[in-house]
Amino acid sequence: MVEFFYQTVLTLLDHYLPVREVSSNANDKPWVTEQFRRVIRCRQYALSHHQLDRYRFYRNQAIRLANKLRKCYYHSKLQNLRQSDSFNWWRQMKQFTGQTKKSELTGLANNVSNGNLHNLAEAINLSLTAVSDDLCPLKDIKQSSDPISNRVHYFS
Repeated sequence: MVEFFYQTVLTLLDHYLPVREVSSNANDKPWVTEQFRRVIRCRQYALSHHQLDRYRFYRNQAIRLANKLRKCYYHSKLQNLRQSDSFNWWRQMKQFTGQTKKSELTGLANNVSNGNLHNLAEAINLSLTAVSDDLCPLKDIKQSSDPISNRVHYFS
C-alpha cells in the first residue's frame, strides 16, 4: 500500500509539477532571474548582428529591469529584517555590504612580512614591546602573609 501511495504521489507530482532545468551562474547576483537573462541574450544578439535600434531597446529594458529586480530583492530582504532581532539584523547588513565575519591578516602580512604570518606576529610583538622599553623594570614583588591584606605591592 505504501509503495502504491508513493507511486501515485510521484506520478501526480511529475504531471502537475514537472522538473524544469534552470541554468544559473555562481557569479550571478541573487536578484537575477531567467527573464533578465533572456533580455541580456537578446541585447547581446542585437549587438553582435549590428541591429543598433534593437540593441538600444534591449539595453534600456535590461537597465530598467535590473533596477526593478534589485530594488524588489533588497526591499523584501529589509522587510524580513525589520521583524528579526538586532543580532540577525546586523549580521545580514554585514552580509549585504560584503563585510567578512573575520578580519584577515593576510593582506597586512603580504605588505609587512612577504606573506609570512609568523614574521608578522614577531613584528607586532617587537613594536608593542618597544613601547615599554623606556619604562623602569618592576622591583621585587612583596606579598603579605595576612589574608586580609594579601595584595600585591609594586615598587617597594
